[in-house]
Amino acid sequence: MKVVVGFIGIMLGWACFAPAEEFHVAKTGLDTNPGTETLPFLTIQKAATVMGGGDVCVVHEGTYGERVRPASSWTTFVSAPGDTVVVTGYQSVTNWTEISRYLYWAPVTWDLGDENHVLYDDQMMILARWPNKTNFDPFDLEAYKSSSGTTSSISHPGIPDWAWGSGGVVWYLGKSRWTSWRRPITSASSGIVHFNTLPSSWDYAGQHSPAKGGEFYLSNIREALDSEGEWYLDAAEQRVY
Repeated sequence: MKVVVGFIGIMLGWACFAPAEEFHVAKTGLDTNPGTETLPFLTIQKAATVMGGGDVCVVHEGTYGERVRPASSWTTFVSAPGDTVVVTGYQSVTNWTEISRYLYWAPVTWDLGDENHVLYDDQMMILARWPNKTNFDPFDLEAYKSSSGTTSSISHPGIPDWAWGSGGVVWYLGKSRWTSWRRPITSASSGIVHFNTLPSSWDYAGQHSPAKGGEFYLSNIREALDSEGEWYLDAAEQRVY
């Protein structure tokens, strides 16, 4: 305890001599404002960009859907007294339109690529895939064993003749189960998908080729959206299905 108290004393003493500024963020603000209490910033990231060591950012009531990367060390972010502040990477999706029975779409303005996720009632949904999953357990792969393959293809008689080459992805787990990989699908036909040739070496020894057997599943095309709990994002149309 003596060591900790002594350390805090040193830091407080240093802070007394270091000039510090206080910035404010509110849902009524603008990022073109100076960040004062009366003229606050709109986003926490704006404050994080201009803050220097020792500065404090006071965030006022609201939900902030953003990722914050401070430009300097020793910066502090606090909620305003009595205010409830939520920082989240998720946004509520509304205005759903029914296309057919059990199939809906809604407009969105985001696309985080591999970081896209959709939740319903705090349960993470499943990116549209084949074969379908029967549960929401991410550790239960429910993948197919490949019948055959090469360093640039995977074959299985059950692979549907869908447009896998239009954004589809193959996920593969090697026979030895030492590692897995994902590759964009370049073309496909009934029973086979193709991708760019695998590299000849990996962090784990070997090529981890489907030619040696393994497990796989395919995902990320709208045609695979055929099971409860699945989702698909069409970035070009700015729609989530």
